[in-house]
Amino acid sequence: PPSPYEVLALTVLSKRERVFDRVRSVISERARVSSALDAFPAVRRIFASDANFLLVRVDGCEQLCKDVAADANLMLRYRGQMRGCTDCVRISIGSVAENDAMLEAVQHALRKRQGRQSTQ
Repeated sequence: PPSPYEVLALTVLSKRERVFDRVRSVISERARVSSALDAFPAVRRIFASDANFLLVRVDGCEQLCKDVAADANLMLRYRGQMRGCTDCVRISIGSVAENDAMLEAVQHALRKRQGRQSTQ
């Protein structure tokens, strides 16, 4: 009998067009999200990625993660505690609608922070 891994591999291969469509979608969305994030002044660096996420260095990253979670109920994965990832956040690539919601939430949180800083 086939092993569980063989069963999984055969299942994926039988749906390869759907898998390839998803891969193409992630690649396209990753480029679009990266470009949109790059336009935010607080974004310092977007690391190269071949994965379904981006690692982004952002000024005030930890607070940004908290603000996005509180205001939009979205989770950005703070990675600042990891070696070499000071002020970094991991942003997963989802659907167009999910990515649009995340970009809007990040933009809102950054504008809100800018407003707090200008009143101080």
